[in-house]
Amino acid sequence: MKIYTKLIQFILISTLCCHCNYHKKIKLQPKINPYYLSKYEDMKNVNTKNNLITSVVKDSSNRAYKMNELSKDHISVIKLWATWCTPCIKSMPEFVSLQHQYKKNKKLQFYTVSIDYEYEGWKKVINKEGWKVNHYWAGNSEKSQIYHLTYEVVDSMVLSVLPKYIIINEKGMLQENLVTDANLDIHLKGILKRINK
Repeated sequence: MKIYTKLIQFILISTLCCHCNYHKKIKLQPKINPYYLSKYEDMKNVNTKNNLITSVVKDSSNRAYKMNELSKDHISVIKLWATWCTPCIKSMPEFVSLQHQYKKNKKLQFYTVSIDYEYEGWKKVINKEGWKVNHYWAGNSEKSQIYHLTYEVVDSMVLSVLPKYIIINEKGMLQENLVTDANLDIHLKGILKRINK
């Protein structure tokens, strides 16, 4: 009887150890949820530096522009945001202030691009707030590069993280994407150094 008890204990302990090691491996090698995998692949492709950003955006007069055309002959600092994002709204006055601070430098321009679902809802907010900066609306289409530029991988899931900034060079190509309120100033100093050479 003792032999059977020890054998059963051995089997149970072995099973538990294998189970624990299996979970350790999973933790060490997190996998992206299959639901988000296609978005992640698109995001990786869009995030490639020197990728031409041709997403179509609209201004408040419903005129359409391609991002690479808007950025022609200057560097564009673009705030990606949405009207439902409280931190985006709170940080907007600082962005407007930055634009004002650099307004004499024609080689550097500031824009906001919204990923709001509804054009009219976005327009109502920007008209109400009266922020003095160039506003554009990209919408929330999965076919848009802007849509994929708003995503980041966080804890093995692909999430929309706002507000964030992208920097597009004079040729309409992506220069930087992982820019936040915390490191925007550092990126701006680097851009100015390059412009003033």
